[in-house]
Amino acid sequence: MPGGNYANFYGTSMAAPHVTGAWAIFKQRNPSASVADTLANFQNTGIPVTDPRNGIQKSRIRL
Repeated sequence: MPGGNYANFYGTSMAAPHVTGAWAIFKQRNPSASVADTLANFQNTGIPVTDPRNGIQKSRIRL
């Protein structure tokens, strides 16, 4: 943020760059991994996070 301030943002426009970077790092270390393998790895090794607004739990990516 301008002036060195902080702000909180959320949504797909915030998540997409992080997922893209994580995907690139994972593929660099595992060049033969398929799309399905990479996705499964992210889903199965992530940290469970619950959305307090609706109670839905998803995995946060871990590299």
